Amino acid sequence: STISRDVKRLQTRRLITVRKGADPRNSEWRLTAKGAAFLEKISPVWQEIHEKVQSLLGEYNIQQLDHITQAIRSSDLN
Repeated sequence: STISRDVKRLQTRRLITVRKGADPRNSEWRLTAKGAAFLEKISPVWQEIHEKVQSLLGEYNIQQLDHITQAIRSSDLN
């Protein structure tokens, strides 16, 4: 439901288009021109935040977060 809500927001802002596939469980998401421009605009901000977090946490803690994330993804919680 979270993904559906987020996708609806992106569609409402006309940042993506969504087309249903032949299989109703699949859909195709496409970045619009407006979405591409928005991505260009926010990429430097995202990079700056990423670098700040990495400098605050350090390489070891970033690796630990990566391991935790991987464990969650591969668990039966999904």
